[in-house]
Amino acid sequence: MRTFSLGAGADTVVFGASKTANGVDTITNFTAGDKLNFKAFTSSLKVGDLNVTTGQSLSSADNIYQTTVSGAIKSKDYGEKTNFGELFGTNKPFTTAITSGSKDLIVVKGNDVTQIYYVSDSDSDSTVEDSDVDLVAVISNNGTGVTLTTDNFVVA
Repeated sequence: MRTFSLGAGADTVVFGASKTANGVDTITNFTAGDKLNFKAFTSSLKVGDLNVTTGQSLSSADNIYQTTVSGAIKSKDYGEKTNFGELFGTNKPFTTAITSGSKDLIVVKGNDVTQIYYVSDSDSDSTVEDSDVDLVAVISNNGTGVTLTTDNFVVA
Protein backbone atom coordinates (compact mmCIF):
# COMPACT_ATOMS: atom_id res chain seq x y z
CA MET A 1 0.00 0.00 0.00
CA ARG A 2 1.37 3.35 -1.06
CA THR A 3 0.15 6.87 -0.33
CA PHE A 4 0.63 9.68 -2.84
CA SER A 5 -0.13 13.34 -2.24
CA LEU A 6 0.22 14.75 -5.73
CA GLY A 7 1.74 18.17 -6.37
CA ALA A 8 0.67 21.19 -8.37
CA GLY A 9 2.19 19.96 -11.65
CA ALA A 10 1.23 16.99 -13.79
CA ASP A 11 2.07 13.75 -11.95
CA THR A 12 1.97 10.12 -13.11
CA VAL A 13 1.25 7.21 -10.77
CA VAL A 14 2.50 3.83 -12.04
CA PHE A 15 0.59 0.71 -10.95
CA GLY A 16 1.81 -2.87 -10.53
CA ALA A 17 0.82 -5.86 -12.62
CA SER A 18 -1.54 -7.36 -10.03
CA LYS A 19 -3.24 -6.62 -6.73
CA THR A 20 -0.42 -8.51 -5.01
CA ALA A 21 2.26 -6.47 -6.78
CA ASN A 22 0.43 -3.18 -6.27
CA GLY A 23 -1.61 -3.26 -3.07
CA VAL A 24 -4.18 -0.50 -2.57
CA ASP A 25 -2.84 2.98 -3.29
CA THR A 26 -4.26 6.12 -1.73
CA ILE A 27 -3.92 9.13 -4.03
CA THR A 28 -4.86 12.63 -2.89
CA ASN A 29 -4.84 16.03 -4.61
CA PHE A 30 -5.52 14.41 -8.01
CA THR A 31 -6.14 17.04 -10.71
CA ALA A 32 -7.02 17.10 -14.42
CA GLY A 33 -3.37 17.04 -15.54
CA ASP A 34 -2.43 13.93 -13.54
CA LYS A 35 -2.11 10.49 -15.12
CA LEU A 36 -2.54 6.85 -14.10
CA ASN A 37 -0.31 4.26 -15.78
CA PHE A 38 -1.66 0.70 -15.82
CA LYS A 39 0.61 -0.72 -18.54
CA ALA A 40 2.00 -3.38 -16.18
CA PHE A 41 -1.54 -4.73 -15.63
CA THR A 42 -2.14 -5.13 -19.35
CA SER A 43 -0.11 -3.66 -22.19
CA SER A 44 -3.15 -3.57 -24.52
CA LEU A 45 -5.37 -1.46 -22.26
CA LYS A 46 -7.71 1.00 -24.00
CA VAL A 47 -10.32 3.45 -22.81
CA GLY A 48 -13.86 2.08 -23.10
CA ASP A 49 -17.06 3.69 -21.84
CA LEU A 50 -16.35 6.34 -19.19
CA ASN A 51 -20.05 6.95 -18.53
CA VAL A 52 -21.51 3.51 -17.70
CA THR A 53 -25.01 3.58 -16.26
CA THR A 54 -26.56 0.10 -16.66
CA GLY A 55 -25.80 -3.23 -18.30
CA GLN A 56 -22.17 -2.86 -19.43
CA SER A 57 -20.60 -6.27 -20.06
CA LEU A 58 -16.87 -6.81 -19.90
CA SER A 59 -16.97 -8.79 -23.12
CA SER A 60 -14.42 -6.65 -24.92
CA ALA A 61 -11.04 -7.37 -23.34
CA ASP A 62 -8.67 -4.86 -21.79
CA ASN A 63 -10.89 -1.80 -21.38
CA ILE A 64 -11.29 0.97 -18.84
CA TYR A 65 -14.87 1.63 -17.71
CA GLN A 66 -16.17 4.30 -15.34
CA THR A 67 -19.45 4.61 -13.47
CA THR A 68 -20.76 7.10 -10.93
CA VAL A 69 -22.73 6.03 -7.87
CA SER A 70 -24.58 8.28 -5.46
CA GLY A 71 -23.36 8.61 -1.92
CA ALA A 72 -20.15 7.88 -0.08
CA ILE A 73 -18.17 4.79 -1.10
CA LYS A 74 -14.93 5.12 0.91
CA SER A 75 -15.93 2.28 3.25
CA LYS A 76 -17.02 -0.03 0.40
CA ASP A 77 -15.06 -2.68 -1.46
CA TYR A 78 -16.94 -3.93 -4.52
CA GLY A 79 -14.61 -6.94 -4.65
CA GLU A 80 -16.19 -8.22 -1.42
CA LYS A 81 -19.44 -10.22 -1.36
CA THR A 82 -21.10 -7.54 0.79
CA ASN A 83 -20.84 -4.81 -1.89
CA PHE A 84 -20.30 -6.80 -5.13
CA GLY A 85 -24.02 -6.91 -5.98
CA GLU A 86 -24.24 -3.11 -5.97
CA LEU A 87 -22.13 -2.96 -9.17
CA PHE A 88 -22.60 -6.33 -10.86
CA GLY A 89 -25.81 -8.07 -11.92
CA THR A 90 -29.18 -7.40 -13.53
CA ASN A 91 -30.04 -3.68 -13.73
CA LYS A 92 -26.65 -2.75 -12.28
CA PRO A 93 -23.85 -0.78 -13.97
CA PHE A 94 -22.07 -3.99 -14.99
CA THR A 95 -23.28 -7.44 -15.96
CA THR A 96 -21.31 -10.48 -14.84
CA ALA A 97 -20.27 -11.36 -18.42
CA ILE A 98 -16.55 -11.15 -19.12
CA THR A 99 -14.33 -12.43 -21.91
CA SER A 100 -12.29 -15.38 -20.69
CA GLY A 101 -8.78 -14.16 -19.94
CA SER A 102 -9.85 -10.51 -20.08
CA LYS A 103 -8.29 -7.83 -17.89
CA ASP A 104 -10.31 -4.65 -17.38
CA LEU A 105 -10.28 -1.61 -15.10
CA ILE A 106 -13.42 -0.35 -13.44
CA VAL A 107 -13.47 3.17 -12.04
CA VAL A 108 -16.22 3.93 -9.50
CA LYS A 109 -16.81 7.57 -8.58
CA GLY A 110 -18.64 8.32 -5.36
CA ASN A 111 -19.28 11.61 -3.58
CA ASP A 112 -16.23 11.20 -1.35
CA VAL A 113 -13.66 9.19 -3.33
CA THR A 114 -13.06 7.44 -6.63
CA GLN A 115 -12.03 3.78 -6.51
CA ILE A 116 -10.23 1.77 -9.18
CA TYR A 117 -10.53 -2.00 -9.51
CA TYR A 118 -8.60 -4.59 -11.50
CA VAL A 119 -11.08 -7.10 -12.94
CA SER A 120 -9.81 -10.35 -14.45
CA ASP A 121 -11.47 -13.66 -15.18
CA SER A 122 -9.05 -15.54 -12.93
CA ASP A 123 -10.81 -18.91 -13.27
CA SER A 124 -11.61 -18.54 -17.02
CA ASP A 125 -15.34 -19.21 -16.55
CA SER A 126 -16.44 -16.02 -18.43
CA THR A 127 -18.30 -14.80 -15.33
CA VAL A 128 -17.27 -11.93 -13.05
CA GLU A 129 -17.32 -13.01 -9.42
CA ASP A 130 -16.28 -11.07 -6.34
CA SER A 131 -12.95 -12.93 -6.32
CA ASP A 132 -12.20 -11.48 -9.79
CA VAL A 133 -12.48 -7.86 -8.58
CA ASP A 134 -9.54 -6.23 -6.75
CA LEU A 135 -9.41 -2.71 -5.34
CA VAL A 136 -6.08 -1.10 -6.33
CA ALA A 137 -6.59 2.64 -5.77
CA VAL A 138 -8.61 5.19 -3.83
CA ILE A 139 -8.39 8.70 -5.31
CA SER A 140 -9.65 12.02 -4.00
CA ASN A 141 -9.25 15.75 -4.39
CA ASN A 142 -10.15 17.87 -1.35
CA GLY A 143 -12.34 15.10 0.07
CA THR A 144 -14.38 14.44 -3.07
CA GLY A 145 -14.29 11.83 -5.78
CA VAL A 146 -12.80 12.74 -9.16
CA THR A 147 -14.17 12.10 -12.62
CA LEU A 148 -11.44 10.64 -14.81
CA THR A 149 -11.15 11.36 -18.53
CA THR A 150 -9.26 9.70 -21.36
CA ASP A 151 -6.40 12.13 -20.72
CA ASN A 152 -5.88 10.74 -17.20
CA PHE A 153 -4.82 7.30 -18.46
CA VAL A 154 -1.53 6.15 -19.94
CA VAL A 155 -2.54 3.35 -22.29
CA ALA A 156 -0.82 1.21 -24.92
